[in-house]
Amino acid sequence: MERARNRMRTLGISQEDLAERLTCTRGAVGHYLAGRRQPSLKQFEVIARALNTDLIWLLYGSDTGNLIREESSPYQARSFRVPVTGKLDTGLKRKPIAFLAVPSAAGNCYALLVDSDEHSPRIFSGETILVDPEQEPEPGDEILIQYRNGRLKLHSFINCRKGQVTVDSIVGEKSIQKFSSKDIKFMHKIIAVFRSGTNID
Repeated sequence: MERARNRMRTLGISQEDLAERLTCTRGAVGHYLAGRRQPSLKQFEVIARALNTDLIWLLYGSDTGNLIREESSPYQARSFRVPVTGKLDTGLKRKPIAFLAVPSAAGNCYALLVDSDEHSPRIFSGETILVDPEQEPEPGDEILIQYRNGRLKLHSFINCRKGQVTVDSIVGEKSIQKFSSKDIKFMHKIIAVFRSGTNID
């Protein structure tokens, strides 16, 4: 929790902000930060996302790179084609502009090309986001929102209560915003980001 407190000070995140993201009381967050109570693993994941840091570092103070090693696979996994339905800045198209090869079945997923660096360093221009319209977002998930005016925007989901959707910026300093659900056409969960030029045909 000392690492969490230090990170909160660095980012200027208050206990109230963290409580809102965890959908709990400020008092509960105070107990977590003081070490009187232990958050669940799911709550730790939300805290790590809220603090824009790595869960392993938050829990153990270790660099993930030292703990996880990628093994090369001796076989080629089957890939599935997901339609790229447009670009983030210019909007959705009726027909796919390309296809994205993904390693597992993706149901009704679709993809969008990112055509600006507005969300860097999290997501860069030329990368592709994979979106699942069927998964309900949970606090801390990255989401794609299409507003009634047709604009598409990426956010970090906080909650949806009493007809209001609360979101945060996925990069930079905190920027918590609330929107009426009437102003939102849809909210879809982002399940993956593919690096520049990969898996597109």
